[in-house]
Amino acid sequence: MGIMVKFKIRRLTIKDAKILQKLDQVVYGLEKRPHLIDINHIRTMLKKKPDYYIVAFVDNKAVGWIIGNTIERFTGKQMLLYEFDVLSDYRDQGIATALIEYLKNICKKRKYEEMWVLTDNKNLATLKTYTSAGGKRELLDQIMFVFDKF
Repeated sequence: MGIMVKFKIRRLTIKDAKILQKLDQVVYGLEKRPHLIDINHIRTMLKKKPDYYIVAFVDNKAVGWIIGNTIERFTGKQMLLYEFDVLSDYRDQGIATALIEYLKNICKKRKYEEMWVLTDNKNLATLKTYTSAGGKRELLDQIMFVFDKF
């Protein structure tokens, strides 16, 4: 582990669309093909109130993110931790765990029933992160079906 960095975390708003676009480009290696990440689609995503796009910043540079999607159930609201990532130069510094904690605090404040995530056994770093953030494994296996892209 290198030198620990100070970071700030906040929820993005529609005004932050370019931040999310740039982070998407870096995370997915699309810096040379920015047209693949549509800024108008990002603005639409950020308008959706029950969804959360949360970013960690170091010196005003976006270095990590987490996406939480609200799921309305008959019994109440649940949070699907849909995705998170931290840029490789900033990993192992507590940023991912802090992002998860931030989302958990939103769930507590807004009285969600639970927050959950799906992953697989091969993703050891992610399993470690979820465990260190207080996640408890409920299933020994999982199967995900993907239907045609529409």
